[in-house]
Amino acid sequence: MKGARKASSAFGFAFLTLAFFLFLFYGNVAVGVAFLVLGVVFVVNGNAHRSQTGKAASK
Repeated sequence: MKGARKASSAFGFAFLTLAFFLFLFYGNVAVGVAFLVLGVVFVVNGNAHRSQTGKAASK
């Protein structure tokens, strides 16, 4: 599970970075926003898994 969480967060940050470069070099707002949203979803997904396992471990 830990690997999947890290991968999800890593994917998210990769998408956010990609979105930033798309904004910077192409000025393609639609594509940039799409990647930005995907990145946020992946990062939040990774963090959600982390908090769930933290709660389970504390019990």
